[in-house]
Amino acid sequence: MRLHSRVYLHSLAVLLVVGAATSLVFALLHRGGVFREMGARMAGHVAALAAERLHDPAGLAERLTRLHTDLDVDLAVRDLDGRVVAAAGSRMPPPPADVLAAARDGQVVARARPVPYAVAPVRRPGSSAVVATAEVGSPRRFGPPGLLQP
Repeated sequence: MRLHSRVYLHSLAVLLVVGAATSLVFALLHRGGVFREMGARMAGHVAALAAERLHDPAGLAERLTRLHTDLDVDLAVRDLDGRVVAAAGSRMPPPPADVLAAARDGQVVARARPVPYAVAPVRRPGSSAVVATAEVGSPRRFGPPGLLQP
């Protein structure tokens, strides 16, 4: 085998090993942290928007429908008892009790399973009192990835 062929194959092998190692490190250490953070921020934003219209269920439903149309996420606002006040998109199952308790305590919680979702507290305007929770979920679709669609 000629020298330039060996150099080429060796360089190609090193490139593949480095690419595989980098992918493995990001897959094992990162585990979607950026997407969880993005979901938590989006849930906080939806909660702030919901707080403005919480007294007006029709206006709240209209605002959630607009967000669902623009961002293609499933949304729900629940009162502190867990009843849906307004929703847009696919119906989401109620979050687990520990997530609702954390949201009632003022924390934003993002989880990846069973479907990616985030729950944030909705606060009364001008106060820190939590009056409801806002949920943002990412719909899972069967079929080809979204990159293949227009």
